Amino acid sequence: MNTDTQTAQDSVHFEARFLHPRYWLTWLWLGFLWTATRLPYPWVVKLGRGIGALFYRLASKRRHYAQTNIRLCFPEKSPEEQERIVRESFAGTGVGLLESGFVWWTPLEKLAPRFTIEGLDALLEAKARGEKLLMIGMHNTCMEIGYSFISHALPLNILFRVNDNPVWEYVSRKGRGRFSIRLVPRKQVKLFLDLLDGEGACLLAPDQDLGPKRSLFSSFFNIQTAMVPSVSDFARQKGAKVMMASTIRTDSGYAIKIEPILENFPSDDLQADTDLCTALIERVVAAHPEQYLWAHRRFKTRPAGEASLYTKKAK
Repeated sequence: MNTDTQTAQDSVHFEARFLHPRYWLTWLWLGFLWTATRLPYPWVVKLGRGIGALFYRLASKRRHYAQTNIRLCFPEKSPEEQERIVRESFAGTGVGLLESGFVWWTPLEKLAPRFTIEGLDALLEAKARGEKLLMIGMHNTCMEIGYSFISHALPLNILFRVNDNPVWEYVSRKGRGRFSIRLVPRKQVKLFLDLLDGEGACLLAPDQDLGPKRSLFSSFFNIQTAMVPSVSDFARQKGAKVMMASTIRTDSGYAIKIEPILENFPSDDLQADTDLCTALIERVVAAHPEQYLWAHRRFKTRPAGEASLYTKKAK
C-alpha cells in the first residue's frame, strides 16, 4: 500500500505500553464488553439501558448539559417530556457503548437480520456511475454500528477524532477492521480528500463544535449553533455528490436511511450549504430526539457577546 494514502487503521499494532497499570481498568471494561456481546441481543439492550441509567445518576455535569440542551431545543414540550427525552438519551448512550462490542467482535451474519437499509440501491448505482460520494453523518447514540454496517455494502472512509486512550483506540480500530472502514484522523484532511477520489464513499458528521475559527453558526432548533462547514468545502474541491445517511435504533434492531443525492449542492454560498446540512440533521433529531447525543455542550461556542447557555442559575 502507498504510505501516502495509508490510514491510521492500516498501521494498528499492539504496544507493550498498553499493559501499563494505568490501562488495567480499560482492559477490564473491554473484557466486560466482549462478554456482554455474547448475550442474547435483548439482554444486551437491557444491560446497556441500565448502564445509561447509572450514568444519568452519577454524571451530574453531563446530565445538566443534556437537560439544558433539551430545554432549549424543545421548549414546547412539558418538563416531564423533556426529562423523559434526557433519560432515554442516556439509556441509548449506554446501549451504544455495548453496541461497540457488536461492531468489533460479533459475526456479521448474526447482525445482518437486525438491519434494514433504505436507499442502498441508489448509493450503489451512483458509485457504479463513477460518482465521488460524500455522506453527511450525525452524532446519535447508534452511529457506530449503523455506519459500520453501511460499509458492508460499500467501503466507507470516515473522518473521526482519535480517542485519547491508546488502548481503546487500538482495540476499536482493530475491531472495526472487520468491516470495510477506513478511519481518518480529522487532522489528516488531505488524506480524506484523496480517498474521495478512490473507491467507496466518504462520511463526516458536521454537527460538532470545533470553536469559532473552524465553524459557521447555523440555526439548529432556532439556536445559533457552531457547525462544521466542511461538507460543502470538500464536495466543492472534489466535485463530489452529497447524500445524508442516518441510523435509528428500532425495537428489533436498526433502520438505516440513505437519502437521495442533494440537488444543486454544493452551491456558491457556504452559509446556505451549511444551513442545509444543519436542517437535514435537525429533521432526523426532531423525529427521534431521544436518540441524539445530548450529554455534551452542543451550544458551547456562542456568538460574540452572548453568555454561556450552561451556567447554572443560583437557587
